[in-house]
Order: sequence, then C-alpha cells, then structure tokens
Amino acid sequence: IMQISDQFNLRNDDIISSSFPSHTFFGFIMSFLPILTGTKTIINVNFKSKITNQITIICQETNAFKNYIHILNENTFINTKMILSDGKIDQDIKEEFESKFKKRIFSTFGLNELSPIISINTDQEKNNNLGQILDGIAIKIDEENSKNYLLNKHGTILLGGHQVMVGYLNDKKLTDETIKEIDGIRWYNTKKMGYIDENNSLHII
Repeated sequence: IMQISDQFNLRNDDIISSSFPSHTFFGFIMSFLPILTGTKTIINVNFKSKITNQITIICQETNAFKNYIHILNENTFINTKMILSDGKIDQDIKEEFESKFKKRIFSTFGLNELSPIISINTDQEKNNNLGQILDGIAIKIDEENSKNYLLNKHGTILLGGHQVMVGYLNDKKLTDETIKEIDGIRWYNTKKMGYIDENNSLHII
C-alpha cells in the first residue's frame, strides 16, 4: 500500500474515488490505503454531484470511461490530477476521453495473487507496455523454460517479493505449480510471456 502511496505522491488534502470490491487488486488498495495514509476516499461517487470537483485521484474500471464520455461535461475532472484504469483501456476510448476532458488515463497491471498494483503504464502509445514495476517488487524473465528466449529475449514473467501470496486455499498442487523458490526468493509464475526494455518497463506479448 505504501508503494502505491509513494507512486501517487499523496497529500493530506487528496480525495480518491473508487468503486471496486475489496477482493480485487484495485479494491484491495481502496480498502486499506485510506486506513494507512489517512487519505479520504469516496466509494461509488455520482460524478454529476458537487463533490466531484474535490476529487483529485480517480481509480475506475476500464468500461466506465466510455460512459463518462457520453454523460459528463468536459469540466467534470478539472481538479483531478491522476486517473487510473484497472487494466488496459481501448485506445479509441482513451483518446476520445482525453480529448474531451483534457486528462490522461494511466492503465495499471495487477494480479489478485500479488495484490495490489504491480505496475503503472505511463507510455500509452505502446499497448503492450505494462509500465515500470513498482519499487519493492522483484521481476525475472524465466530463460530456462522459454524456448524463444535465445532468439528474441522473450520469456515467462516471474514476479517476486513480500507481496506474493502464501498460496491457493486448499490447493497444494496448484500452489506448487505456480509458486517457485529460486535463490531464496518466492516467485509467482504469471504464465505470461514478456520482456524488459532498456527503460526497465515490462512488456507483455
């Protein structure tokens, strides 16, 4: 949670809007971040209400942005400093939203097994770019089990660190298949192929 707080550069007067259930990686953040940081949070806000002008950070599911384009006026998010989606957003919707409201949308990447957010994408022009991994999260491209690694440097994405889950409840077999300990670090196998570029950003293929 403090990783996210540092990334947001939270201030005492910030107000966050969210509408996610607590079992998802985004909902996890919204449930505990206010408790740990003292930040005010509004759940399921009506963006046509007066309180909207006080919201500085918006965390929303990708499907919601299309509706906002059609039902909200262009000054709705005038005081908002950061807008985050809970995953990759359709490029056409993103461009239309940003053109109308003059605010950028930053997509996030996360997994419930590694709650909360793993990375934030600030380079929206590259659709396969998951952004820079947050400080404190270990990342490894598995070369040994990737046939194409020597050819194109792509491999299976492994993520490690203190926020890797203990395991799947009552499913040791699946846990053993997913969690591997290498050199003293517990790694979660995302089963996704990708690579790390020269800017230390993670790309998925």
